[in-house]
Amino acid sequence: MYKTGTPMEAFYMLSNGDSAIFSTNADNYFKSVGIPSPEWIKPEDKFTWTIKVASYTSYKDFIANNAKLRKVSATYQTLPTGLQYQFLSLGKGGYAPKPGDVAQFHVVYSIGDSVIFNSIVLNDNKPVPQQLAIPTMKADLMEGLLAMQAGDSAKFRVKVEDFAANTKTEVQEWMPKAGYHNWSIALVDVKSQDALKKEQEERERKKRVDK
Repeated sequence: MYKTGTPMEAFYMLSNGDSAIFSTNADNYFKSVGIPSPEWIKPEDKFTWTIKVASYTSYKDFIANNAKLRKVSATYQTLPTGLQYQFLSLGKGGYAPKPGDVAQFHVVYSIGDSVIFNSIVLNDNKPVPQQLAIPTMKADLMEGLLAMQAGDSAKFRVKVEDFAANTKTEVQEWMPKAGYHNWSIALVDVKSQDALKKEQEERERKKRVDK
């Protein structure tokens, strides 16, 4: 429950608008996360979290909200976080991804007119794998990836200055201040951890049979 460095068990106890304080001693904390404690922290010191739940979204609502985004559009649409998106085409889909799933996709990432990464070229036309995660900042690309399904093609972008502010980085001189960070993505496939585990078990079973 403390493996991420935050008291995840505590969050499950809270509802919208709740405020609470949670604490654990340093010795327990570092044993839980599996990292050594800095010398200046005493074993009896307390780690304390003061939490107020501003809002939360259930998994059911999360999937339903993402499904509403899957519409082909001639122009960019903007999410409340600032991430702009445009679905170019929709695949057969059938499975709504969630954090923890692993996606396979082609991606072209550019800043302004400068191409930074092209997986089609650099990965011999093979899709690259990426584990999906809960968005951790405003206009997080993960927000867009979680809205896609197998076979979808979409574009996402964030203003250069907004991206710098969200990531707490500097705008480099060569970056167009009025430009965007752009991602063109074709999602080939996405699978849950359970599905990947079953595939691995099946491969191991076949190896045993072949022997």
